[in-house]
Amino acid sequence: AQIELPVVGEDVGFDLIEYDWVPPHGNGKYAEFVFNVESDYTDYTTFDLRLTLKLPGDSNGIQIYKQELKGGSDLKLPRYAPKDGYTDSLFFRREKRAINPEKRNSRAKLSETNLEEIDNYIFRTRSIIENGKLLKAQYGKIHKPFQFGAITNDQVTILFTYWLNTDFTRNLEYSPKLNLFKGKLNRGSEDPGLN
Repeated sequence: AQIELPVVGEDVGFDLIEYDWVPPHGNGKYAEFVFNVESDYTDYTTFDLRLTLKLPGDSNGIQIYKQELKGGSDLKLPRYAPKDGYTDSLFFRREKRAINPEKRNSRAKLSETNLEEIDNYIFRTRSIIENGKLLKAQYGKIHKPFQFGAITNDQVTILFTYWLNTDFTRNLEYSPKLNLFKGKLNRGSEDPGLN
């Protein structure tokens, strides 16, 4: 998914099944992911972007799963989502500043917080709780770390490749024949920014 945030500096919910923002920014029905990006963007050499991802609702959450996906099988992530280990939010930061701002044509250095090439994610959403216990939920996975960048201070794009199992089991394997997103995939390039 390559999505442009409808608003910067505020919480905005995204429905993974409908592939749309929830009202008032779209027609989504359930906010699996709530994004909030704080943006201090001057140009491609000077910016500070801070992304908070939240999964609202009891027992919903996400966890980082470290696994190198380059080379070999694309099926290196687990077949079944873990039962435990989820957090309700993650924080990411991308910052680029000139190494020596006083020096003309100084190189810029990019630093990234909580974004590693081997990061993948497993998440749980639409949890159904009965008598205080998790009865069932929908599970999904995201291949590779979130990518995000800015074109202007108010124009931020997020790129992530996700799969969501809607059958309320912990199964993380997918069937191309059951893909709900025909015609909606491969929007844009691998890099949303941008920087």
